[in-house]
Amino acid sequence: MAQIKIALIGCGNNGLQHLNILKDIEEVKLEAIVDPQIGNFKKEQFPKCNLYKDYKKMFQNEKVDAVCISTPHKFHYEQVMAAFEHNCHVLLEKPIALTEKDSREIVKKAKEKKLVLQVGFECRKSSLYMRIKEIIASGEIGELLSISFRHYRGTWMKDWYCKRELGGNSMGIIETCHYIDLMRFWSGKDVEWVFASSPKANLRTEYDYPDTSYCQLGFQGGIVANIEDSHALSCDCFMDTGKSYGTGEGEWMDPVYGHCFEYSIVGSRGALYVRMLSKQISVLEMKTSYSQRPQLSLKRVEDYNKVSLHDLVHDHSLLDRLFINAIQNNTPPAILPEDALKSHLVVFAIEKSEETGEKVYIEG
Repeated sequence: MAQIKIALIGCGNNGLQHLNILKDIEEVKLEAIVDPQIGNFKKEQFPKCNLYKDYKKMFQNEKVDAVCISTPHKFHYEQVMAAFEHNCHVLLEKPIALTEKDSREIVKKAKEKKLVLQVGFECRKSSLYMRIKEIIASGEIGELLSISFRHYRGTWMKDWYCKRELGGNSMGIIETCHYIDLMRFWSGKDVEWVFASSPKANLRTEYDYPDTSYCQLGFQGGIVANIEDSHALSCDCFMDTGKSYGTGEGEWMDPVYGHCFEYSIVGSRGALYVRMLSKQISVLEMKTSYSQRPQLSLKRVEDYNKVSLHDLVHDHSLLDRLFINAIQNNTPPAILPEDALKSHLVVFAIEKSEETGEKVYIEG
């Protein structure tokens, strides 16, 4: 089978991860790399790959089967549409686009052109989150009732990530969409309504949008969820020393800085408590005590401490390979564009709720 010719558009943090994965897949021929800062690359690093500053020029000069797009969010719509016009399959970092209208148009166009559009919700295919899905699907904790997510971390958003024009109108479109998508994945249900709020002003004044967001979600079947996501409730460093405590994986993982990254997932017969920074899943079960009083007991702790946190929760490799398989076999992508769009619609509803102060119902 002939190799799939791919161009990479955008070589920032996520783009480099895709680059390192794709270049090692036997079925892939990396044909071109596009980045405004392409001068930082040395031609000898990729002797068989053409380097461009402008994606339009790349499309003029190259005949590729697919592109991987990992650029500031503002440019996703125009770049994806350009790829479709050149009959290219697209591996697209989330978000699909910054507005509901543009996101819907992209999904519609992919269907019309019969091209593979794979949105980068890599969390669904990362091992720890897949394990959570497995436990829930097994029925071990019974029928799913509620999910709570708390995420406090020091800032990591720099440059364009902080700006509405380039990054988007909320932390939801940049970050929280991953966790919303996971809740939909775990529950197998769609979100029907949201209610969200944010503070009147930011501590992180470099952010154009709220640095802290609180929201409630109502799912089909009565499942409810709560999300706390803040970049203002934990430290960036300890007195500028760069010193790390406890985990050894960097200060951003250390609870002493106020960092928190955890899920509480409640079912009708038990619960899961997932401590991401400790890389542990605690499985709780409902039992009757010696005094005949029902109580939750610890059934087991699953420890994944030997694996890096990034590999546990943000592993792009499987999703990238599934994208290649979908092209080769002329099959739908691992995550359907219409499914990914539903997670985006929740984010857009959260943004509207933050703006209006009202509960927002989601239309399909």
